[in-house]
Amino acid sequence: MLDDARMFLRFAGGLHRFLSTPMSWDDCRRLLDEQRRDREKIFLRVLEQAVYRRAESPYRKLLAWAGVELGDVRKMVDEDGIEGALSRLLDAGVYVHFEEFKGKRPIRRSGLEIAVTAEDFDNPLLAREFELATGGSGGKRRRLNIDFDQVLIDTAGQQAMIRAHGVEEFPETIWRPVPPGGSGIRNALMRSKVGRPARHWFTPNSPDWGAEAWKSVVFQKYAVFASRFSRHPLPRPVHAPVSEPGPVAEALARFKAAGTPGRLDAPVSSGVRAASHALDRGLDISGSWFRLGGEPLTAAKAEIFARAGVRTCVGWTLSESGRIGLGCAQPETPDEVHLFDAKMAVLPRTVDLGSETVEALYLSTLFFAAPKLMLNLESGDYGTFVERRCGCLLEELGMTTRLQTIRSYEKLTAGGMQFLGSDLLALVDGRLPERFGGGPTDYQFIEEEAEGRTVVRLRIHPDRGPIDEGAAVELALDSLGGGSRGHSMMAEHWKSSEMIRVQRAVPETTNAGKTPPLIVRKK
Repeated sequence: MLDDARMFLRFAGGLHRFLSTPMSWDDCRRLLDEQRRDREKIFLRVLEQAVYRRAESPYRKLLAWAGVELGDVRKMVDEDGIEGALSRLLDAGVYVHFEEFKGKRPIRRSGLEIAVTAEDFDNPLLAREFELATGGSGGKRRRLNIDFDQVLIDTAGQQAMIRAHGVEEFPETIWRPVPPGGSGIRNALMRSKVGRPARHWFTPNSPDWGAEAWKSVVFQKYAVFASRFSRHPLPRPVHAPVSEPGPVAEALARFKAAGTPGRLDAPVSSGVRAASHALDRGLDISGSWFRLGGEPLTAAKAEIFARAGVRTCVGWTLSESGRIGLGCAQPETPDEVHLFDAKMAVLPRTVDLGSETVEALYLSTLFFAAPKLMLNLESGDYGTFVERRCGCLLEELGMTTRLQTIRSYEKLTAGGMQFLGSDLLALVDGRLPERFGGGPTDYQFIEEEAEGRTVVRLRIHPDRGPIDEGAAVELALDSLGGGSRGHSMMAEHWKSSEMIRVQRAVPETTNAGKTPPLIVRKK
């Protein structure tokens, strides 16, 4: 209880300082320039203070096992830069799998085993001003300690992205959860910091979480109340479940009718629901700009936004680090991002997933206020690096590294066979809706235990009406089996073992309001 009281006092003081000093565009640009200029110096200082001075750090133990001292890392950075040094460390075995990072299995290397928990990767340099939680899409929600300095650098990056897209004057609507979910409060704070507070904050979860989440309720309600005494107060959260997008779409339509289209900050699938509702009800939200994230923006989803006349921008964000990629203003693909290299280094490495190989993305934090320390963390995502010039403001600011088609390589593994989650996107977003109606948020695959064995549920929204379930399973197997000879073999095995079963139920959404195409229930 005493620790909670101390955290609240730090939060109250930090909130006052944060909101009482608005941030101009010149301030944002200066912070980004300084962070990029000093990234090597910051990286080495974080290693020295948070890793090499802490004998209990998992990274310190890994580095000792690899025989790498701080002086060795300094020399690597001098010779090859940060990315070159990280590549050499990765080759030496200094990396962490995402399952290890989450504390779900020990770190194992030849002759080494380190028992770890998720908290072992907390940043000891953090002021711990308030506590949030991950979105829970990968299972159990995990606590994150947040510092206002992290919100500050993400504010600068987000403002650069908004300015690049030319939508600074658009009034903002947030459709993100209240604490302990982190995205809503962080986005609300960022907008107020630059003097343009959001007009609306809709939350997919109730603003009153009950006795078990009293601390989050207190922090959230205090932030909204205390901000009333600042020049740019936070909006009061209003409950709008993901299944009821009407209030969000109607707010955007009112902005349009008043003469200026609005901005929406939401997960991709939530944005799809708002755009679909507007199309179904004849609401004019054309010209709106949706800042999306958390899920892939596929061609089928992009087509819904295009029909509604909505412009989109997709970022790349992890709960454990905040923003990693900022959406390009002149993208070659709908999901192209500029790497936010002022705070993160990303290395690609080829990984064999059985059915195919992908360029896995390894992450390393480069700033003091990161909630979690990452040193060659295998993120569980893969993507494509692209070399081209776009001419947008983000490139002008020095963010020249770009990625496209960022996907998770979580996979279905039922019956000893495996299909990547990306194998299911074409089905959920395209072929199933085309055949049986509805949209991408009406279908979902769930892997779970049933009757003592693993099964795959093809969940279909009841609103789709009568459906030939056998035809739906056949379509799924035909699509999954069409990729290669290996895919065909796996699909035939699933067919003979009746692995896929249709379930008529509303697809699940995460605590953050996302509707993932694949949910794997951990055994």
